[in-house]
Amino acid sequence: MNFSRKTRGKEPPVVNLTSLIDVVLLLLIFFMISTTFVMSPGLKVDLPESSAEDIVQEEKDIIVVVTVDDEIFIGEDRMNADSLTERLKEFKDEYPDSNLIIQADEGASHGAVVVVMDSAKRTGFSKLSIATVKNSN
Repeated sequence: MNFSRKTRGKEPPVVNLTSLIDVVLLLLIFFMISTTFVMSPGLKVDLPESSAEDIVQEEKDIIVVVTVDDEIFIGEDRMNADSLTERLKEFKDEYPDSNLIIQADEGASHGAVVVVMDSAKRTGFSKLSIATVKNSN
């Protein structure tokens, strides 16, 4: 019996990692493109200035935007008082410990902000924040 190896003329086995690296890089690019980095809706709102502490926004918080024209939005959806109450009720049922953040434009009327606060009170939100920008002083 001949148990000796004949390695003359044979190359050692090589693992080709090029295709594996290509797949990993394609996955990385896919996840970088498909991940959204914007946490707030795409509405232009000039927030009032304040010297208060920063509030840490959590993923389960809901943001209600009041524009300068007194329009109310959740995300990209325009709301009236009734639909706002319904949407907040659905959200509150899903996330009972969530915080409601109002991003009201500096030129928005007090009445529009009160509509949002009233809807929040009726749906059971106990944590309410009003978004501002840090005072430059």
